[in-house]
Amino acid sequence: MNNLKNNAITWPCDSKGLFVYRGFGRERAEHVIEISSPKNRHPRDTPLDVQIQVDNWLEQRFGYRFRESSLFVTGDYMNATNYAQHGEVRVIQPLSDYVFCWSRKCCDLYGEVELSPQNESIPDMMERLEFQCTDIYNAIKSGNEIMIICDRLKASKIEI
Repeated sequence: MNNLKNNAITWPCDSKGLFVYRGFGRERAEHVIEISSPKNRHPRDTPLDVQIQVDNWLEQRFGYRFRESSLFVTGDYMNATNYAQHGEVRVIQPLSDYVFCWSRKCCDLYGEVELSPQNESIPDMMERLEFQCTDIYNAIKSGNEIMIICDRLKASKIEI
């Protein structure tokens, strides 16, 4: 398994100036807040047994349990607003080393689980979706869900 860690210092270059967004359920007064990815995230919509199977596949493939340990972000502002409810959308940027995972073929894994054929196993679905842990620029550009594990992230209000 290759070292999948990325250096936060190279983020501006690696992302080529593109923003990643996250919807927050409530608005905060601070212009910039520091957050971290969760350590034992419980799924909001996905059944727990499905999350465990997905994480087992991700851990076997990449060495990380991304579903339970990630902050979910996207390069698509409108997609992020769907998760903001009555809160706000912020721009996210890593402040420490990070790993990420995404798929060109998957906008939202929960939706893929819901739409996958009943006879398709979770590992088969994950293979079909071709998840990867490289190319943050195209991950952002895709507008799809990006799972990011990072101890320190900056979440900034969007200037309009």
